[in-house]
Amino acid sequence: MKESLLKTSKDFISFLHKKRLVLTICAIITLVFGLLNIFVFSNHSEALDSDAFITTWKVSGDSDGRTVKIPVYKSSLANMIGYATYNYTIDWGDGSPIEAQSSYVSPSHTYANDGEYDIKIEGDFPGMTFGVHPLHPNSSIYASSAFADNNDTAVQSMAKKIRSIKQWGKIKWRSMYSMFHHAENMVGEYTDSPDTSKVKSMERMFHGAKKFNSPLNIDTRSVISMNGML
Repeated sequence: MKESLLKTSKDFISFLHKKRLVLTICAIITLVFGLLNIFVFSNHSEALDSDAFITTWKVSGDSDGRTVKIPVYKSSLANMIGYATYNYTIDWGDGSPIEAQSSYVSPSHTYANDGEYDIKIEGDFPGMTFGVHPLHPNSSIYASSAFADNNDTAVQSMAKKIRSIKQWGKIKWRSMYSMFHHAENMVGEYTDSPDTSKVKSMERMFHGAKKFNSPLNIDTRSVISMNGML
């Protein structure tokens, strides 16, 4: 009788230990999934709540290959963006300090490591372009401030580093002339639409962007030229 009670007691204790183990495992699994959901939701919310224009760039190789230069309009071509001014911040996506920019000079950044980086731009950023001036087709319109290359080679090389448009954000664009010209590796991953209410030129906007096939909801009321847009 005593042995039977002892065995029953041991079985009961063993049962309690097993139950506690199962409950502990369940609690750990619940905690892990909870943290995962918080992480995914917070990252998703950050992207959706941001006002930034977000693009993804891939860099690799030597310092030139790991350098990104955002081609803004220089002052001598300010008429192409309605004489709008630049006053924006840029987050290069690698943990480096966010930079404030307020000039017609193209900002650049050299990454320490190969990889893909999300670049976020917020504020007054009326336009960027990888094109050539229509009156001077044999020279980069940024020969003095962005790409010192008369054969357009540097322009094309830089444009090919763009991998995607992730978000248009709240930027009020003034020109989209050759905005993604030569961006042959770029796709669209955005779910929003750009503010094009004051854009006059969309000429060559996606010219040479072979992989881009995403829908685009745009306001064309102010657009004068869309020649060679795709």
